[in-house]
Amino acid sequence: MMGRVGNVIFVGIDQEREKMYQNIEEKCLSNQKIYSKILLLEYDNNIIDKMNKVIMNHSYTNSKFFDPMYKRYFYLKENNEWKIDISKMPYTKKIADLVFSEHYQFDRIAYRQMNPFTNYRFHTDASPNDKTKLEYRKNYGQKGSGECYHIPLKTNDYCLFVYENEMHRMKENKLYRVTNDVSHTFMNAGNYERIHLIFEKIL
Repeated sequence: MMGRVGNVIFVGIDQEREKMYQNIEEKCLSNQKIYSKILLLEYDNNIIDKMNKVIMNHSYTNSKFFDPMYKRYFYLKENNEWKIDISKMPYTKKIADLVFSEHYQFDRIAYRQMNPFTNYRFHTDASPNDKTKLEYRKNYGQKGSGECYHIPLKTNDYCLFVYENEMHRMKENKLYRVTNDVSHTFMNAGNYERIHLIFEKIL
């Protein structure tokens, strides 16, 4: 059985149970629309060259947890410190400041790119009781995220955020709260890369 609410597709569950499985929630900013094309323009002008270099110096490149072909990311802000001259990206800073002031005091902001024809395995972005993730952090130094918000800058109809009983298509010009402490994955079955601006709270 398949049902649909907006951009959410539910597989194999009753309609009356749909709300139980909605792990992605659309959010908004007060008196401010989000324009993904402007965010993407600032990304193209300031970040894309840095993103392309990340793959060469990635500390996880030789680990079994990291496949350099499918995903790249660049931290725009971490530990309350901007990693570039943010004055060159005024619209990005404006949106980030609004997300921080209206929703959550996030620890880091990152761009995440996922290449076409790729996906990753089901996983959780750890709770403190997740022994597998804690062991991963111990070995590779990565901190898991708790609260997580996404703004799609570039996407396509074949990009799907997948949970056990639901799949989401996330649209450009939108802000989404994502539940990431339950099992999920992401796939990009489209013909070009997906790029999101992501706000994370570190556990």
